[in-house]
Amino acid sequence: MGLFSQNSIGQSYSEQTTVDSLYSELKKDNLADTTYIKLLSEIGEQTPIFRISYWDSIAKFSEKAIAVIQPTQTLRTLQVYLAGALNNIGYIYKQKGAIPMALDYYHKSLKIEEEIGNKSGIASSLNNIGYIIYNQGDISLALEYCQKSLKLEEEIGNKPGIAISLISIGHFHEHQGDAFQALDAYHKGLKIYEEIENKYGIANSLNNIGALHDNQGEIALALEYYHKSLKIQEEIGNKLGIARSLAHISELLL
Repeated sequence: MGLFSQNSIGQSYSEQTTVDSLYSELKKDNLADTTYIKLLSEIGEQTPIFRISYWDSIAKFSEKAIAVIQPTQTLRTLQVYLAGALNNIGYIYKQKGAIPMALDYYHKSLKIEEEIGNKSGIASSLNNIGYIIYNQGDISLALEYCQKSLKLEEEIGNKPGIAISLISIGHFHEHQGDAFQALDAYHKGLKIYEEIENKYGIANSLNNIGALHDNQGEIALALEYYHKSLKIQEEIGNKLGIARSLAHISELLL
């Protein structure tokens, strides 16, 4: 909850059917607050909707519902949706390059996740904040955030989250000049993606490993991983990934 899919390029028939059914549910009369917010959030995640106003309305509606509800499981559910909406607002601000606003919303989301003890949400927020800190130039602090995120993901057994954190950690180590630690993290992330059969993650991990070998001057290894990545990108029809892999390969063959 609260993270747009990085590989959501298009919708399959089944996904569109799900979105249509969500809209149908939304039109029903006398919906409970939690149901209404849940439907709006799921529509926004699955479409996905990149409008701050959309997620801001969900956040405000959640806040109003939270203000009048008694401490129950329903309250916690509303807080989860509020945190997710705030996180998505942060993500959109990040995409727009408004980094201070993005950090502000990520921290607001993190605070709520910590209050309700939602380890999955905490881990996502920590990883998001880590990437912004990395882009601001503090790689050591970014690593701390992502390592905390990894620990939480491992505690709850969230394999997709574990893989994301490992790839982030590998990326940060690589930019610190620590190729050994970077490769270790990349390969661990690759293994997780293979376990859960996430071909998009496998292809990107292979590309990351290829790029690292490329930067180390290990051309044969780099080409091997680039070609493996290309094969999977072609299988899943990821045109951007195909173009990226072909560009890497052609550069080495010139």
